[in-house]
Amino acid sequence: MKKYFVFFLVLTFVLSLSVIGMAKTPKNILVVGDRIDAVSLDPAVAYEFSSVNTCMNAYDTLIIYKAGDFSTPYPGIAESWEVSPDGLTWTFHLKKGVRFASGNELTAEDVVYSFKRAMAINKGPAWILQENVKDIKAVDKYTVAITIKQPSAYFISTLYNPVAAVVDSKVVKAHEKDGDWGEGWLTDHSAGSGPFIIKSWERNVGITLVKNPNYWGPAPKVDKVLIRDIKEANTQKMMLEKGDLDMSFGLTNEMKLDLKNNSDIEMVKGVNLRIGYLGMNILKKPLDNVKVRQAIRNAIDYDGIVNKLAKGIGIRMEGVIIKGLLGYRPSLGIYGYNPEKAKQLMKEAGYEDGFEITLTTSSGSSSMGLILEDLGALIQSNLAAIGIKVKLQFLAGSAYLQLYRNKKTELNIGVWGADYPDPHNFVQPFGRTGGSLAKRLSYSNPALDKIIDKAAVELDPISRVKLYDEAQKILC
Repeated sequence: MKKYFVFFLVLTFVLSLSVIGMAKTPKNILVVGDRIDAVSLDPAVAYEFSSVNTCMNAYDTLIIYKAGDFSTPYPGIAESWEVSPDGLTWTFHLKKGVRFASGNELTAEDVVYSFKRAMAINKGPAWILQENVKDIKAVDKYTVAITIKQPSAYFISTLYNPVAAVVDSKVVKAHEKDGDWGEGWLTDHSAGSGPFIIKSWERNVGITLVKNPNYWGPAPKVDKVLIRDIKEANTQKMMLEKGDLDMSFGLTNEMKLDLKNNSDIEMVKGVNLRIGYLGMNILKKPLDNVKVRQAIRNAIDYDGIVNKLAKGIGIRMEGVIIKGLLGYRPSLGIYGYNPEKAKQLMKEAGYEDGFEITLTTSSGSSSMGLILEDLGALIQSNLAAIGIKVKLQFLAGSAYLQLYRNKKTELNIGVWGADYPDPHNFVQPFGRTGGSLAKRLSYSNPALDKIIDKAAVELDPISRVKLYDEAQKILC
């Protein structure tokens, strides 16, 4: 049975605000406001927004992507690479002279150790390597060969996730306890070759990074970064205005626009890898009726969400592949805001008089820059216009996730942040049987599974785009 998701906000463009004129903070220290959700700062375990951001500044990966361009991988600590004719062996040639913060030289043995360590620890992001990597070995001091399980169109992009970051094997081994691969120590320390070193992490207070004196690339422009754990958006805004913060990651879109005319503050725009979505659990009646789901997706004022609630900071999309990735389509021509069509679909479904249903999400502001209570109210109003009475349920984040992950929600608002910059990491979670989001909404479509699997191994970009067009028209 086909299930429809409604995707109403695909990108939030404003990622940070930087004070550039009257900051009271020392010029050699960058003070950042964030809502720290980290569980561990070990790159083999980091799986939250703030932990991933921190690891990206303390460690290096074989490949990198340039800001705003997720279509082409560039050399990281690997200066070049090639793929065998059968597509199974990827050989990476490391840059010589790269040193860890300890002063130890980064070699192929460190890369091998790091990958094997992450897969052995087997937490959070480990699956990103496990689903592809069959074997990894050091060919020589500066050459690494990775054998994957089958040809893959997206494998190279997975190497940008911190789980594929390279750790200083000598330092980590020196801090191992009871065979833990040094995980306990790396939770709040670092052993990387990135521009910064993790000096400390005081829970509920903040994370301190200091400049790596042995960094092989361009020297950081500041000596220290203080990432302060500030949960309230209003507090972050006031601290920005006073000059007590240099940058903020936790403001609502309304706050961002309010600060736009402040000459002391610069709004830095950038594409992120997050999408907001309205999910429908097809195990919950009447969502098992395809026409009801079609009615809901045609009843929502998407432009109103983007322009009024998101203050124009974002893009409304019909599909799941974001701008900047292969297969992105501004419009699929599938649906839009059409209340009359929605009413007709409700009538055809046998629910002309409507029904009651619960919409569940977390409370407060989201990483989309929206106040979720406002978003819920708008959806509630839109659906009331076609006879659907929506009960809104706002929960603490942990309580909401528990319900959602256990398939207990009917309608839900969620945010998906990609693990790596490839369309597979959007289409697969939402559409593949067993995908991390599909399973929470009881969705399975064998025909779609075949398309997604074929696209994952299709190496010709043009053919791959055609497969994703087909997949998104089924999924959305």
